[in-house]
Amino acid sequence: MASNKNPKRKPVQETAGPLRLRHNPYGEPTIFFDYPAFLKLQRADPDSFAAPVGTSCSFRIKHVHEYNSVRNAFLRSGLYRTESKLGVHVSWDRHLDYLGKLQPFQRCNPFPGSFALGRKDALARNINRHRRLLKSDQRGEFAFFPDTFVLPEDRESLLQRAQSDKKRSGSDDDSQLPNFWILKPCASSCGRGIRVLSDPTTISEQKKCVVQRYIANPLVLSNGFKFDCRIYVLVSFSVVFVCGNNFLFCRSRASIRFECSCSTTD
Repeated sequence: MASNKNPKRKPVQETAGPLRLRHNPYGEPTIFFDYPAFLKLQRADPDSFAAPVGTSCSFRIKHVHEYNSVRNAFLRSGLYRTESKLGVHVSWDRHLDYLGKLQPFQRCNPFPGSFALGRKDALARNINRHRRLLKSDQRGEFAFFPDTFVLPEDRESLLQRAQSDKKRSGSDDDSQLPNFWILKPCASSCGRGIRVLSDPTTISEQKKCVVQRYIANPLVLSNGFKFDCRIYVLVSFSVVFVCGNNFLFCRSRASIRFECSCSTTD
């Protein structure tokens, strides 16, 4: 009997294209990245030009998940792949033990230490630390950040806060909506492992995760669906500056209108 499973698709690997550069008002010319061929579009850039004969650039991808889009962008733009650490022009490597030996012409990603912002547990520790240093309350500079606990180390603090909320619930002056908490893995993405709960005591004592107070009255679209916004920025490595994008990426992938009640959580 023939299997109805789709065969695994082999990753598409583009062939190396011509190396093109573009003028950089801040220094040496940079690499020009064109659109993929399947888009059937050509990126118009009057500042781009063909690299001088004999010019070559290389890239290296190690110790990270290799995305087809990243590898193909390098190949399509005229870079060739290498395993060399010291001679490579662009290094996409999580283990940069050779960071101190990089030359001015070399670039790396991700930045060493970026996990301090990229991991949910590290980000929570850093914001909570700054909140304590600045003696900021929920109405201060970090009002956007809900109560956050990193487990298992903050387990007792979480349970005490949850118990305190239960005692306050039902009082006339209580402005809090239902006492919900959202649990997230420390280092995951795409919504994997996230769940909403009303009783933090059900969390395993040894579980490593981040627990935040659930925002029970979020801003929603006019049709009642939740949404999120993202702004992409580029942080320079050699000369430190931040370049923002003028466009805001907004998406709504919800299939059910938002409703905060016990029947829709546990």
